[in-house]
Amino acid sequence: MSAKLVVAAGPSTGTEFWIEDEVLRIGADASCAVCLTAPGVPAHAATLEFRDGGYIVHNRQTQALLLDGKTLPQNSFASWPANGSLQLTRELVVALVVKGDPAPSKRPARPLVLPEADELSVVSADPTPAQGGGKTVMQLLVIVVLFGLAGMLFIIDRKKNASTADRDVPVEFAALVKDLSAAPADGSTGNAALRSVLQEARVAELRGHKDQARLKYTRVTEMLLPRRNPDGKFASPTDEKAWKFVMGQLNETTE
Repeated sequence: MSAKLVVAAGPSTGTEFWIEDEVLRIGADASCAVCLTAPGVPAHAATLEFRDGGYIVHNRQTQALLLDGKTLPQNSFASWPANGSLQLTRELVVALVVKGDPAPSKRPARPLVLPEADELSVVSADPTPAQGGGKTVMQLLVIVVLFGLAGMLFIIDRKKNASTADRDVPVEFAALVKDLSAAPADGSTGNAALRSVLQEARVAELRGHKDQARLKYTRVTEMLLPRRNPDGKFASPTDEKAWKFVMGQLNETTE
């Protein structure tokens, strides 16, 4: 039962802002409830309002925003659908993540994790020297075995993901969105639709919805395939970059 804004692309990707009030400001100014200091973000970029069981976003910028792939002109407002995305700049995308009741609510406090009763008894017990020594040796042996297993698992996982271990996915995604936002040299408009589906896929992935993310990424591949030359290669470097990124994310969301 929560609603929050999550930075889906751009600087500070993954940063969450819990929606606790019915009206809050989004922008670079320190007084904004959702303070985003990324380049190009105005002091007051937008206003989020909870109304009639849903959210309305008001564009306070001097230029249009992109709300779920649709243009939101200056001084206008529109319904921000649950789990939809708002592009504030070419690099910065914010997603509205809703689970259950979308109404504003206080951020839940982190639960205090207390040790189990048997753990307390081990710490507080006053064993005889022989018993204490035996327990200490056993504990050390267990720790050594656990560290050994952890090391083996790390090596196996490192080899398994060798192809993606050195990737910086947020940086790749931000660069790709920037390229797709630029006007194509041939004047086509296909990149806008491609960018929108790609952003939806990334938002689903960040929310942990791997099945939905795979469907969206697969849709991107279907949009890219007709752009291939007869020799199977892409004429556009941006298309090639998009293909490689999506292939990598399909691999990540399939594991």
